[in-house]
Amino acid sequence: MPAGTIIGDLVGWRGAFWSLAGLSFAILLAALLVLPKLEAAQPVEVKALRAQLRNPALLSGVVATALLVAAHYGAYTFVSPVLLEVSGVTAGSIGWLLLGYGILGMIGNAVAGVWAAKSVGRTLACIVIGLGATLALFPLLGVTPLTGTILLLVWGFAYGAAPITLQTWVLSAASESAETATAIYCFTFNLAISVGTLATSQIVDTMGVNRVLWVDSAIILLVLLPVCRAPMLNRNIGNS
Repeated sequence: MPAGTIIGDLVGWRGAFWSLAGLSFAILLAALLVLPKLEAAQPVEVKALRAQLRNPALLSGVVATALLVAAHYGAYTFVSPVLLEVSGVTAGSIGWLLLGYGILGMIGNAVAGVWAAKSVGRTLACIVIGLGATLALFPLLGVTPLTGTILLLVWGFAYGAAPITLQTWVLSAASESAETATAIYCFTFNLAISVGTLATSQIVDTMGVNRVLWVDSAIILLVLLPVCRAPMLNRNIGNS
């Protein structure tokens, strides 16, 4: 997304579409040539899905995923208006700021992978508090280009750490049915993106972007409830 924004600013949206289409095709070829074939341990059948949907630890992870992802994308949909209207950044800098967001997201992903292996619960609690606080404080503190940039980078780091931590939770809750757990996780993740963006697009005209950030912050903080109710998360994954 940041790369597409930057390319679009330079050569227009058609150039951005063609560039990203070419990049996607190159990645597809690389995946076909480089990645090894992986055989599924077992097919994902309906009865396996039903069995895992009765798994309390997995269901808690699914609820946490749905809340966090829906709220994040509900807010992120309007990141450009927030930066322009609240922080006062220039339109030409949006792409570069989002690139910084993405870089910090990759760093957060790498860091969280190490932390989640030690304690999923504590790692996710830190992510939830950090991300929720960032969204809540953005309308209050992110009122200059400098403070807006800092909060955006913190936002990127915090959310970048979330998917791998949530996936670690789900897989550790159903370690003997990894394919089934992954299917449920991916379905929930993508559905949450759609629901979050749709919901906020319906209310932003009435509430404004500031209140949307506060609502999404509150929803993200609700993830602490399933985290606290799942004591297995505080064990080392390698020993669970």
